[in-house]
Amino acid sequence: MLPGASFAKKPVSQEKIPEPGQIVFVDNDGVMIGGVQNIWGSEGRIYFDVDGKFHAAYLEDGTFYAQELYYDQAGCVGNVYTGGPDIGLGIEFITGGREGVLYALGGDTPQTVEVLSLWSDYGYSCYRFGNVYCDSPERFNCLNVLDFQPEPEVFEAVYPAVPIIDTNIYTKPFRLKLTPPN
Repeated sequence: MLPGASFAKKPVSQEKIPEPGQIVFVDNDGVMIGGVQNIWGSEGRIYFDVDGKFHAAYLEDGTFYAQELYYDQAGCVGNVYTGGPDIGLGIEFITGGREGVLYALGGDTPQTVEVLSLWSDYGYSCYRFGNVYCDSPERFNCLNVLDFQPEPEVFEAVYPAVPIIDTNIYTKPFRLKLTPPN
């Protein structure tokens, strides 16, 4: 899926022992995924510490969700971009996600880009501008439009995106865990 992607080292959150009384998400093997805040039933906000910088993502029913990713080529390939930064309280929200891989901003300067497709984790699909890209007609009950020539959509404030966390390394199901007090 991501040839040549270079991920950050193993998230620091896995290497640290959480503070006593902290709520964390762990995977089925007991590996700490990250700290938790704002839990709503089966979903919550999870925090990753990557190289001393905190990033937040949403975890719902065992799936990590983030904003859409934009591509300068059809079929969700080519250079990848994301919307602007969403920064608050020293925490940077994950700016995009695709099939368990979470992205952060790859630069501070917005760019104007002709976008031909976008990836949405909510639909687990790649969409072309002007028509739907469908790689599995049987599954999604749609037509394969590989010969369709989309018209690019110009986005005036997108940022390069870089993959920082591959959540596919964690074993489902995930669960909440309260670390024991001292």
